[in-house]
Amino acid sequence: MKYYCLSAIIIIAMMFAPAFAQSLEESVENMGAQDLPLVTQPDDDEGTVSEQPAAAQPTDDVSAMRQRIIDLAGSKVGLVVDQKGEDGYRVGWQHLKEFYSAAYRVNDMEKEKPGWLKILQTVRKKINDWCGIFGTWAWRTAGLNVHWNTSLIGCKYRGDTANMGPGDIAIMKKEFNDKNHHFIVKSIDGNDLVSIDGNQGVDSIKIQNRKVHHVAIYYSVADAMGVKPTPATATPATPGSGSATKPPVKPTTGAGSNPTQPAPPSTTTTPGAVQTPTVTDAPPPPDEATLKRIVNELLKQIRIALPFLW
Repeated sequence: MKYYCLSAIIIIAMMFAPAFAQSLEESVENMGAQDLPLVTQPDDDEGTVSEQPAAAQPTDDVSAMRQRIIDLAGSKVGLVVDQKGEDGYRVGWQHLKEFYSAAYRVNDMEKEKPGWLKILQTVRKKINDWCGIFGTWAWRTAGLNVHWNTSLIGCKYRGDTANMGPGDIAIMKKEFNDKNHHFIVKSIDGNDLVSIDGNQGVDSIKIQNRKVHHVAIYYSVADAMGVKPTPATATPATPGSGSATKPPVKPTTGAGSNPTQPAPPSTTTTPGAVQTPTVTDAPPPPDEATLKRIVNELLKQIRIALPFLW
């Protein structure tokens, strides 16, 4: 008898499957919103790292370092003018602050060098002649371990101008400039020399035409990188290249240092690559109360259907 009743229930369930299915759907709808974990697609921009500026990446290639210095110095031409700007301060005082902070390894100018910032912001005032400071900033920002203290510290000067090349810091002979003027060599062609100069009057940073025989001594980029200087050529990007025996030492971030530091390496997302979405674990099964409610709904449907079978 027990088996007969069980068989009857199974037959009834099969006959009224649509009704049961509908009832189950309604039951699920009545369960309300569930806090289910979502499968998300990573953002297209996630993992994409912008390219580091060249000045922040170490290099042991002398030619690349020379070009880097020229590019840095050239980027500042015309940005500092000894005239009052719209804000009431000297035009480009922010760049002067950058030069002095890097050359003197200053982190907080207002605390470490009281009064300097006000001078840099004021027209027709200066802390000192800053042509060498400008050159030191370019070298240091490019990644060479040098700084300034009345002269360039971290590299010895040379007198063999035949080996001078782009990016080097040169000092003029007193017969041509009696103020110990420093400049960055931009290019050399025979005895003709193009320079990038800081501390040049009203315009402050200029490109000048000079002669190699105007130079008394110079600081070599190759020397600063541990490489013997070689004769320059007319091409700015390749003179005095040599083969580096050691990479430049990164400027330290100790007291007063303010160089541009290389960013840690990151993984870059390859354009067009298929990204695999992060898949979370399946949601847990319904709790006991939910199951009990579903069973009750099924039994209710069976009781409704039984009278029609007798």
